Amino acid sequence: MGRIYDAMVSFFRDDSWKFAQLEGQPSLLMTVTGKNANFICYAKAREEQEQFIFYSVYPVKAPVEKRFMVAEYIARANYGLVIGNLELDMTDGEVRYK
Repeated sequence: MGRIYDAMVSFFRDDSWKFAQLEGQPSLLMTVTGKNANFICYAKAREEQEQFIFYSVYPVKAPVEKRFMVAEYIARANYGLVIGNLELDMTDGEVRYK
């Protein structure tokens, strides 16, 4: 699919990660077990932009009635981060780190 995608696949294979390739997309899907939860993760190659993106999705969605509080928390947590950021999908409550 491209140089970045190939490097991404090689890295995860060499590091013994279990992943699935998403059909028709330059993306990989995997599960990572953390101390307090299992996270769904996506690795994505953006060849034209020369970017590699890794998303870690929190397994619990923010409830509708708390999304604005979660959004404020995320804004405060993101302040000063040099690399990466938390994201909130206000439509469905998905919270992820990029």
